[in-house]
Amino acid sequence: MATVSSQDYLNAMTGAQSYTDILNAIRNSASANFKSSVPIATDRNISEVGIGINSLLSHQNEFVTALIDRISLVVIKHKTLNNPLAKFKRGMMPYGYTIEEVYTDITKGKRYDPQDSESTVWKREIPDVKVFFHQRNRQDFYEQTIGEDQLKAAFTSATTFQNFLSSIIEAIYNSAELDEYLYMRGLIDSYYKNGLFFPVKVEVPDTTDKTRAFVKKIRSTARRLSLPMGSRKYNAAGVHTKSDMNGLHLFITAEVEAELDVDVLAVAFNMNRTDFMGHVTVIDEFENPAIQAVLVDENWFMVYDTNQKMNSIYNPKGLYFNYFYHTWQLLSCSTMENAVVFTTEDAPVPPAPVATITPKTATVKKGMTQQFVGAVLNGSETSPKYTVTGGIAGTTITSSGLLTVAASETATSLTVKYEGTVNGTVYSDTATVTVTA
Repeated sequence: MATVSSQDYLNAMTGAQSYTDILNAIRNSASANFKSSVPIATDRNISEVGIGINSLLSHQNEFVTALIDRISLVVIKHKTLNNPLAKFKRGMMPYGYTIEEVYTDITKGKRYDPQDSESTVWKREIPDVKVFFHQRNRQDFYEQTIGEDQLKAAFTSATTFQNFLSSIIEAIYNSAELDEYLYMRGLIDSYYKNGLFFPVKVEVPDTTDKTRAFVKKIRSTARRLSLPMGSRKYNAAGVHTKSDMNGLHLFITAEVEAELDVDVLAVAFNMNRTDFMGHVTVIDEFENPAIQAVLVDENWFMVYDTNQKMNSIYNPKGLYFNYFYHTWQLLSCSTMENAVVFTTEDAPVPPAPVATITPKTATVKKGMTQQFVGAVLNGSETSPKYTVTGGIAGTTITSSGLLTVAASETATSLTVKYEGTVNGTVYSDTATVTVTA
């Protein structure tokens, strides 16, 4: 069996950069004092480089800080553990914490009537615009400690230095990557539990006949989703939309994949095998074993990175460095995109909608702000609305829930109310704000 050397591992992690490349890149951007103490790295002088770096605490700090920056820029995209659902992420959203999703539905045709037109020509016809908000809901950080003795030992050989880098990468980035996958897989599971998928009942494809019937249902469903006239049937929001066949993606488990003929599935999607494999994602399991497959529009996932940052701090009392990697994300899915589940059980009955606002209580100084986030659980709300009562005219709240207490506010208590409409019914929740000087 072929083995992978530590150098091969490091090259894979850093985009084919050797450890000397990394050390010299750090040195090139370092201070003059650092350069005077640390020689240019070669394959033979790793120990001398380590002696120079560890000669002063200021050099250690400079090296660790630069190393973290280097890893953050180079290694973050080359992890050993990979989230197979990461291809559905929408990118970076560095500012704000809310995404507003807007869809203008089709209008209804009317019969021509010349007499009616005399009295209705100036009547307004308001577009059927549906608005959904998605809030940032992941704010995780990961911590790794590297002792000063470990830093010194890292330069005893090229292998130990490579292992030192690997320990940082594996402990922090792999953990974040795995959690991201679990979060995104959890979106599928919760969408199913809330009864938001369009259900197609199937049998477990464990025989030839059942497999043939299973593939037939996938093929016919994919075709219906991509018909040019569109439909309201296959998305939870009930908007009139359609999906492109090339924009549909199938999620299946390894067990289901083993029963299916990929070539037959590719034909079902009118694609060749190579192109079709990019539209199938194999995951480990669904929370509910009744789920056999999920077919969604490529825009169904609403996942954005909002903050990815790595920093370090030195503890002089404990003689160690703490690395902190923050990863913040908006993790949601669009109820306005087509999403179908193939399941062996009857579709779950969605729980009743419930409005909620966060935080429920808050203390805000005069002239300051407080962000509130409202949502209707177990439902796709439209026309979200925030209001504040009990204060003077200068105390306001925005459509996204940002409360501003006027500097001249005289009230000591305010009430913030959130309202969301689901299928024509308004659900609401309130929060109490204590105003302080």
